[in-house]
Amino acid sequence: MQSTGGDESEKRAVYATPEFQKEIKDSILGCRDDGLFAWTLNPVGFVFYFSRPFYQEGYLLNPKDDVIVPFSKCKDILCQEMGVSYDYVSYVPTPAVDEMLGVERPLEGDIYGNWHLEYIGHVNGKDYLYLSGDDETLSYEITENSVRYLGRNAGSFDYPKLEYYEPVMDPQALDMKLSYYVLYELPELVGESAIGEDGKPYTTQPYTSYYGSDPITTLKDLKVEAFENAKSSKSKTAKLKKNTALVFARTDGESYIDVREYDSDNDRIYRLELGGDDENGYTINGHPLEEVLTTAWSWEG
Repeated sequence: MQSTGGDESEKRAVYATPEFQKEIKDSILGCRDDGLFAWTLNPVGFVFYFSRPFYQEGYLLNPKDDVIVPFSKCKDILCQEMGVSYDYVSYVPTPAVDEMLGVERPLEGDIYGNWHLEYIGHVNGKDYLYLSGDDETLSYEITENSVRYLGRNAGSFDYPKLEYYEPVMDPQALDMKLSYYVLYELPELVGESAIGEDGKPYTTQPYTSYYGSDPITTLKDLKVEAFENAKSSKSKTAKLKKNTALVFARTDGESYIDVREYDSDNDRIYRLELGGDDENGYTINGHPLEEVLTTAWSWEG
C-alpha cells in the first residue's frame, strides 16, 4: 500500500498492520464514519482518507494522508471479486503508479523538468498510462511486462478539481487545456478530446479562448481554406489580401490555427495550416511564418 501526504516530501510507504486491516474491513462492512477516516472508490481500488476530523471546515484545502488499497489486495475481505468493466481515465498519485504498476520515471518522451500528472486509463480492453501537464500529454500502453511509449499530443487533461479526488473521466469526453504562443499569446485555451483506437487522445472539440486576442496582419496575399462559419464542415479556397488583420478563433494545438477577420461582421473562418516547430521555425501554409504574418499592425499598401 502507498500513502501520499499533501506535501511530496511527506509521501512514504505504509504497510497494513493486522489492526489496520481490521479497521478497513469494519469500514467496508459497516460504512464506518466516526471521523477517524473516510473512504471512497476509484477505478483502481479503495482510497482511505485520514484526518481528525475528516469533515472539519477547510479540510479539502489542507494537507492529508490517503492510502490506496488495490482491489487485487482485498480479495480476502471482499464478498465478491471487485473490478470494473467500463472504460475510464482516472488521476492517480505518483506512488500508486510506482507501487501498483511498477512504473518508474522518467519514461521515454518524459523530459526532465516537465511537470506531469499521472493518469491511468482502461479503453477498449487495453490499459494505458498518461503523463499530462505543461501543455502536453504523453501516452503509454501498459502490459504485464512492459510500458510502451505511444507518442505525444498537444494539450493536457484538465486538473482534478479540489472538491473531487481521483475523478473518473469519460475517455470519449475529456476536458483539455492548453496555452498557446504561436502567433498569439493565449494562456487559457479549453477544448475536448477522446481516446482513439491507438490509445492516444485526439481533438474532438478544438481549443477556444474565453478572451479576445490582439490581431495579426498578413504581409502578402495568402491562399487559405475558408469555412462559412464555425459550424461549417465544408470549405472552399479563398484569398486573404495583404494587410488583412486577423484574430484567433480556434486551434487543434498542432496542425492548424483558425482565424477571423478583425472588426468584421461576417462569421467566416480561415484556416492557417501550421508546420515546423520551435527549434526549426514555424511555417504557415508552407511559407516561413515571418514572411506571411506579423504580430505588428501593418497597413502599408
